[in-house]
Amino acid sequence: MPPELVRDDIVMRVDGDMLEIAIPRTENVRRISLAWPVVQAQPARKNNVQVCIGSENVDQPSTR
Repeated sequence: MPPELVRDDIVMRVDGDMLEIAIPRTENVRRISLAWPVVQAQPARKNNVQVCIGSENVDQPSTR
């Protein structure tokens, strides 16, 4: 079984060189290359931490 993290209704698992993030309430699965991970963590309300996970290919121009 591949590495997996389950938190509330969000499931994150490693599939080869990809990170899959599944959010059941949206029926959406996002796949992010593990070659260029970008993680941002910041304080949130009620002593929680908000974590944003994405990727940015440094060899490609940014689309932001």
